[in-house]
Amino acid sequence: MLTYEQRRRWARMVLKSELTAAQKTVLFALETYADWSDGTNAFPGEIQLSELCGMTTRAVRMALDRGKALGLIQQTQRANPKAHKAAVYRLVTPGSIVGVETGSTGTTVPVETGSTGTHVP
Repeated sequence: MLTYEQRRRWARMVLKSELTAAQKTVLFALETYADWSDGTNAFPGEIQLSELCGMTTRAVRMALDRGKALGLIQQTQRANPKAHKAAVYRLVTPGSIVGVETGSTGTTVPVETGSTGTHVP
């Protein structure tokens, strides 16, 4: 379950990311399709996102790929054009991935306390 604070953190992660304005627009549009309770089950399809955002399906595809690469979204099911099914995505926030503790960087590399100002046990 995603809390209100986790959704807000996700939005801030998107805003602070190195995405272009158009890519951020696509991710925020995708977010409106995700289940409110847990940020999963977002499957609007590239065509619907492109119409909603006013851009090409290629630009939408690139934005989704960039969002996946930055760890902001995760594709949970592949698209199946023959069955007319869109790919399914979920929002990825700190603590929303199984096995990752809240506050973790998601890596096995320790965070340097001096550079981040946070306490690492």
